[in-house]
Amino acid sequence: MEKGMVANAFELMREWIVNAVILLVGEDEWLKREVRNEAEKTLEWFAPSSKNKKQNKELKETKYLPSVKENEVMDDLGKLWDEVREMRNTIAHAGMKKERPNVETVQRKASEILKKIEKIMENISIQQ
Repeated sequence: MEKGMVANAFELMREWIVNAVILLVGEDEWLKREVRNEAEKTLEWFAPSSKNKKQNKELKETKYLPSVKENEVMDDLGKLWDEVREMRNTIAHAGMKKERPNVETVQRKASEILKKIEKIMENISIQQ
């Protein structure tokens, strides 16, 4: 982010959140696409934006859900998942929507989210 590469920072933060789930479930094959997809689907269970999908039973239980269901860190990861997704999509779609944050807002948001991710990763390290 210090080099002004905020879009790359959001892409990397997204992957870090996926890595956090993989770390929590103790999966060794963390680079396999199937593992990463399963972690992403698990995050959807905790993302506030998926509340209606969960209530309507549109979300299928994932392989990792039973082992993280009671972990309070997952709620924080779900919120961050939504935040990062929203900002990453805004940047990826070149601001082609009515609500377009200015550059300073995007940079500030990136810094805030990064601090939250760092704190969560510290908590996960302590749990392990």
